Amino acid sequence: MPTALKSFFTEENLTTLRELALREVASSVDRTREHIAARVEAHPAGRRGADRRTVDRVLVAMSSHPEYTAVLLRKASRIAGRLNPDWYGVYVQTPAESASRIDATLQRKLVENIQRAQAMGAEVVKLESDDVPAALCRFAREKGVTLIIVGQSKRSRWQRLFRASVVDRLIHNPLGIDVLVVSLDQGKEEEA
Repeated sequence: MPTALKSFFTEENLTTLRELALREVASSVDRTREHIAARVEAHPAGRRGADRRTVDRVLVAMSSHPEYTAVLLRKASRIAGRLNPDWYGVYVQTPAESASRIDATLQRKLVENIQRAQAMGAEVVKLESDDVPAALCRFAREKGVTLIIVGQSKRSRWQRLFRASVVDRLIHNPLGIDVLVVSLDQGKEEEA
């Protein structure tokens, strides 16, 4: 039995299962959209609410590590293409990353990623806060975001034991927003 489990939970099988789950979500959204459209047509009085969006909104948390952001943007763009939602690229600038303190090379790469996100169809937003997860959740609540895409934490278990990472805090957000954690190592393999 343990051997069977080991051979089932391979990286390839898990990737396939993830893709199947994303396809199922996309199909579910399409069915929901068709159902709502049918209800609006059947009840003309309900047309006033038909202007409201019924499709999920996606937020990609743009990291201050530009190479990881590129991976996240590609993933978000693929998901946005499947689900056809509004999506946002959100960068939270902390006091340590203010314009006067950030390295010029890093700042140039951030600008490149902002332009990349806009070219992919994202609405890019820059927030300023010393609490990144709280800023992201506040923005998500205000914009009706239902999925946050973030790269996996590079902090060690010991570091996370003493202080929760941004990813851990997003996963345990009190708003019930889904969080997709992207393996950044896998993204680098996709680039190669």
